[in-house]
Amino acid sequence: MVMSGRKRSSPLPRPTIVATLKPRWRYETKRRAFFTGAGKSFAPRGQLPRASRIEYLVPRLAGLRPADLSAAERRVRRVIQIVLPSGFEPAEYLETIAGWPSVADVHIGPMPALPRL
Repeated sequence: MVMSGRKRSSPLPRPTIVATLKPRWRYETKRRAFFTGAGKSFAPRGQLPRASRIEYLVPRLAGLRPADLSAAERRVRRVIQIVLPSGFEPAEYLETIAGWPSVADVHIGPMPALPRL
């Protein structure tokens, strides 16, 4: 069903994987790749299901210079989330993502749910 020119979103929550980038690595959304200031890069093409998204946990911090941030803000700036399409099991992708050269730590994100009555 199309409403107002937009697809209706799935009622199922999308599973997430939370990862912490290694120091000096950053993710560039437009290029869909990870980069360092030293010229290293990594693009995870073909390693995630179609329609997956990689985004910063706090996108506002991603665009700021690390020198302008507090130590706590720099730590949060390194956290990304990989949002999988509904129906995919995040545990199946943990080992793959842990092997990315840009990732220091990875775990399954919280799964939102309605309270049981």
